[in-house]
Amino acid sequence: MPFLSVVKIELLKLYHKRTTLLLLLLFLVPALFGVGMAAGLSFFVSDGSDVDAVANSLSGMGFTVDMLGQSKYILFLVVIILAAISFSGELENGQMKSAVTRICSRIKILTAKYTALLIVVSMTLLLFVFWSLLLYVLLVIRTSYASGQIFDRQLLSQIEYLLFQWFAVAVMIGFTFLTGAKLKTFPCFAISYIVWFASLYSDFMENIRLMFPNNMPDFVLKNTTDITFALFYAAVYMGYCLVLSLLTAVLFRRMDIKN
Repeated sequence: MPFLSVVKIELLKLYHKRTTLLLLLLFLVPALFGVGMAAGLSFFVSDGSDVDAVANSLSGMGFTVDMLGQSKYILFLVVIILAAISFSGELENGQMKSAVTRICSRIKILTAKYTALLIVVSMTLLLFVFWSLLLYVLLVIRTSYASGQIFDRQLLSQIEYLLFQWFAVAVMIGFTFLTGAKLKTFPCFAISYIVWFASLYSDFMENIRLMFPNNMPDFVLKNTTDITFALFYAAVYMGYCLVLSLLTAVLFRRMDIKN
């Protein structure tokens, strides 16, 4: 079976999984914050102390990346669940045996699953950007939190923020697949999410902190970076994905799933 056809099959599987609907929770976060800002409800834009949960003088893209920062726990939780179900879950319930026997090779199936999840993540993030910008125009632009601009001088850093969040998700999908090659569905999910959560606290590791993908999005917002710097770390994170995929492929090829 052609590779694109296998990807379509995996996309259809994700479409029919109820768990995929949990990604809609991402769109609820900017809606709640947008309504809260428009209505002047301080508890929506503050953490309960003197520290604001969102920045002041936000542009449209500034609001978008701020909302993605608030939503990333949902994003990674759902994506890791989907990755665990898609790979480890199918190994556990016997679906993988049927796929390998009737559809195509193991490597093609593994690559198709990875590709399908990345497509879903990419479409979700793209829709999230449009949704957040729309809410900014409808609800936030006239509030004291807004600058009144859709784009500002930080546009390049904000785009890099979105791209590096995508890379962080891609790395975690690869890690979840690798974990799923040895563990059942729930342990695979639990360990992957714990590893992701722990990586959020690696930002104190001085010079090596940027080797952890989850630190890069906030770093590019706070620091002026040139395109060479961004491309270097994009290549590093792509290398992570490649290594994780190769290790998973090796383990997957050695599995006896036909008996």
